[in-house]
Amino acid sequence: MTPLEGGMPSYLPLLTVSLLAFLVPLASARLRSLHLPVVVGEILAGIVLGQSGLRLIRPDSILSFLSDFGLAYLMFLSGLELDFARLLPGRTGAAARPVWAQPLFLAGFAFCLTLVAGLAAGHALVRHRLLTDPWLAGFIFATTSLGVVLPTLKERRLTGTAYGQGLLAYASLSDFVTMLLITAWAAARGGGGARNFLYLSLFLVFFLQMYRSGAAFARLPLVRRLLAAATGHFDVRAAMALVLVFLALAQQLGVETILGAFLAGTMIALIAREDGEQLRLKLDAIGFGFFVPVFFIIFGATLDLWSAFASARTWVLLPALVAAALTVKVLPVLSFWSRFSFRDTLAGGFLVSAQLSLTIAATEIAQRLGVMDEATVGAFLLMAILTSVVSPVLFSRLVHARAEAREAVIVAGDGGLAVTLARRVAAEAPTVLLALPAFQGELPGEGAGLRVVRGSGDAAADLRAAGAERARALLAVTTDPRANITLAETARAAYGVENALAAGDPQALPEAEARGVRLITAETSTVMLLAAAALAPGVLDLLGGGEDTRLEEAEVRNPACANQPLSRCRLPAGVLVVGLRRGSDLLVARGDTVLKPGDRVTLMGPPGEVAAVREMLESG
Repeated sequence: MTPLEGGMPSYLPLLTVSLLAFLVPLASARLRSLHLPVVVGEILAGIVLGQSGLRLIRPDSILSFLSDFGLAYLMFLSGLELDFARLLPGRTGAAARPVWAQPLFLAGFAFCLTLVAGLAAGHALVRHRLLTDPWLAGFIFATTSLGVVLPTLKERRLTGTAYGQGLLAYASLSDFVTMLLITAWAAARGGGGARNFLYLSLFLVFFLQMYRSGAAFARLPLVRRLLAAATGHFDVRAAMALVLVFLALAQQLGVETILGAFLAGTMIALIAREDGEQLRLKLDAIGFGFFVPVFFIIFGATLDLWSAFASARTWVLLPALVAAALTVKVLPVLSFWSRFSFRDTLAGGFLVSAQLSLTIAATEIAQRLGVMDEATVGAFLLMAILTSVVSPVLFSRLVHARAEAREAVIVAGDGGLAVTLARRVAAEAPTVLLALPAFQGELPGEGAGLRVVRGSGDAAADLRAAGAERARALLAVTTDPRANITLAETARAAYGVENALAAGDPQALPEAEARGVRLITAETSTVMLLAAAALAPGVLDLLGGGEDTRLEEAEVRNPACANQPLSRCRLPAGVLVVGLRRGSDLLVARGDTVLKPGDRVTLMGPPGEVAAVREMLESG
């Protein structure tokens, strides 16, 4: 640390790192054809300006602390990315397709094979005297960079497909299980044996107890009011306090702090399953805007690659590590071939071969414990960089899977309300009327965008017959609220129908909330409509406009509109933006509202103009 007058530390090292964090994304965007992840660029920038290059970055105590916290925060964000709706599907999802064909089963089976293959590769490298610890090597080979897999699948709009869900479930399992295994390994190697495992067990018990208490705390009326207030950012304060609670306790118990941070993120992912998208965006901004880039740059700056390259063992070890990392992922993931094409399965195997964050964390732990020397750490780092760069490129070249076009709306019911609703929706979009066994009345004829399907009473089978895999919405309006909730839950869990709504009475709200279903009550709908009509009389004209007015939702995909204020999109005068959905959050759209890729914009206006605006927003 360079002292200034009065003993104050210098800000110059931090300024240098901050400038690099600002410039690397610009350079990465200019070199888009290389598909270079920003985090890889940050490591390379640290290498060039650090110990292995120009030596302009010399970490002081401040940078070292920020780097350590950056690694912990990165593990926190990794835990936050876990999607427990995919890892822990509802009971109804099991009936939709055979167990062996479900994404979670395929992911779990493939990961078990990966873990066995990774340990076998680790033992093989130890036998050839290239490594010294087969267990750590096997755990590292089994890791996957969720930070590479998730953005790649999002870019191709595959996260909502069964194919994308399978790969995400695999990556999530890999992140979670290998994190626990690496922590257990460190506890065993760090000395203390049984005492360390006791502390680790106590730490996991603390996590479970905190989760139960945190879930109850989040439901308190006072907390809900604070979370709803936009100015205090109470959710961010609570999340940061939670991270530090877990970090401090892990440090005091001698448990790896990266596990504490990871479990803090996991807890928030569990508690805020349905409505945590805005919080995730805020926490991502804090992490990837400052702490995480500092960690990657300092990590690169402290690497002594010249010492690593001076060893002939590095050049022998590197190709062996890359070959092992690809083999232990690609071969087990071929089990997905039972459901998807061989080419898509092979592409998925290459994508989940990407390694980065956990590999870096594991090598830092191993180096601290004296298990890896500089040459071995350098080889593992280069392996992680190569796989994180090459894997998305190979995936993009091979994959044929596409996001399924979801256009149809399913109206499930047992009486006249379902018929009336289906006819009204059919004027705007392809509609399927699912008439359940208790249907009373005369069924309408097919045609003009309406198809009729007779149900058997089996929710999963009926939805499959109605084409739920290609549906964008489900409206369950039977006279039985519990049946409506079951239909909506099955549609979302088994077929990926995000907009699944159930009609019911207020007494069914607790069950609907417990099962993650949006319930629409007659009382609430009537109050909202009458209030809107009183405050804005034109609402009734718009909603009852018939063929002259269309209501549609469009996803923002056009690069010309993404990251731009709504006012710059030049919408026709007759088209209104009546809503904007970002993740699970509903925003009020204004002229200065900045559209983000993936935003869902609700449009209202003349059919031709609405269709033109939708095409403009979704082109790209």
